[in-house]
Amino acid sequence: MRSQFFILSALSFMLCLVNLHAQEQAFFIKGSISGLKAGDKVFLTYNYNKKSVKDSFVLSDATFEFKGNIEIPVKAIVSIPSEDKTSTSKEFFIEPNQTTSIDAKGTFKNSKIEGGTVQSDYNILTTQLKSHDEKYELLVEEFMKLREANDTEGIKNLDPKFESLDIEKKVIVKKFIKEKPSSYVSFSSVSELAYMIDNEFLELFDLLGPTYKDTPKGKELTTQIEKAKKTFVGQKIQIFTQKDTSGNEFSLSTLSGKYVLIDFWASWCGPCRRENPNIVKAYNAYKDKNFEILGVSLDSKKEAWINAIKKDELTWFHVSDLKGWKNEVSDMFGIRSIPQNLLINPEGQIIARNVTGADLEAALDKFINTK
Repeated sequence: MRSQFFILSALSFMLCLVNLHAQEQAFFIKGSISGLKAGDKVFLTYNYNKKSVKDSFVLSDATFEFKGNIEIPVKAIVSIPSEDKTSTSKEFFIEPNQTTSIDAKGTFKNSKIEGGTVQSDYNILTTQLKSHDEKYELLVEEFMKLREANDTEGIKNLDPKFESLDIEKKVIVKKFIKEKPSSYVSFSSVSELAYMIDNEFLELFDLLGPTYKDTPKGKELTTQIEKAKKTFVGQKIQIFTQKDTSGNEFSLSTLSGKYVLIDFWASWCGPCRRENPNIVKAYNAYKDKNFEILGVSLDSKKEAWINAIKKDELTWFHVSDLKGWKNEVSDMFGIRSIPQNLLINPEGQIIARNVTGADLEAALDKFINTK
């Protein structure tokens, strides 16, 4: 369910593509929505210059408008208050020196949005993703019902479906990027996929022209890529040290000469917790065969971290600096989503990456039992 992380993070993602010589220009939004009454509000939210912007418009009739100043195209969300957030909000791009028109009937879900060239490209992509998004929306509804019912087994059974939809979306987005590598929407899409940097991501990033790579955001992605490359199969693992659950410094070098699974997780990460039984099973099967696990937690609260270790019976080594997403080890390796893991051999070479479930045991069997 890494894809859930992807969607949630994408909603708050900001494209900080800034030309140092550019001047802010006005953007305008003019829209109409039927089915609402005078006094109802329409909200506009977006992230710009490292700040979250939220504006509102009180309806007197069926029309609304917003305006502001930006230097670059920015992804925004227009919404109306409702318990059903998915059917009353819509993502689109606001663009400098452009007027965006929005025509909605009752909700923003199926609204028609027209703007500049960036929005035109985004309309093409959203049309291509329509079938995927409908399936994803239904799956999210099912997930929310299961969560309300505290049905952990049912939620676990949804994981493969989320993963399948994640793959389906990547295929569609990849095709779009290949067809429109110079589109700002392609750059936006590649940026949003940076939660998992692998060879496929590098292929997409390489398609982008220098116009985007030379921007602050492009350079930020390049830095993240260089960090993530340290986790690729064949690389020598970089030794790190963090404090264990007792507050003592623990170095990865302590486990030199062993097969080690470095597991990035957190107590608050649902997919991580659901994967833990598989890791426990693998650990019990191979712990007497020169195999160890080192958990690196992205927790910020020690009590929650310790309680999760005890509850899930994770009887291996654990470290954390309790800095959450700013964990220095995860940052060193460019980790932007969890769960993730690295399997290293006794020589300290990475031999597998992000192996879970049956794939984890298969990898251990391949590398350990065949020795």
